Amino acid sequence: MPAYLVVEQVVHDTEAMAPYRAGAGPTLARYGGRVVIAGRYLQTLESPDDEPWEPERYLVVEFDDAEAARRWYHSPAYRALTTHRQPPVATTRIILAESL
Repeated sequence: MPAYLVVEQVVHDTEAMAPYRAGAGPTLARYGGRVVIAGRYLQTLESPDDEPWEPERYLVVEFDDAEAARRWYHSPAYRALTTHRQPPVATTRIILAESL
């Protein structure tokens, strides 16, 4: 069953984030990850008034299954890159969801 990573990110230091951006894509490919949506915030259609949702950047990555996504996320190559996106460089939220 396909699984998807949904990533919400606010970048605070573009220069410090560069190594992560350069290296993350090749690690995805090694585990069968395919970026299906990558973009910038356009418009919130629904959100509680006291909890605005306006992600600066968002990404949806498809994997063949949740286990493949977990293998990628916990892989040594990817984990080494995450040091370049930790606060204060960026604020990142990632969820893993399975397709229905």
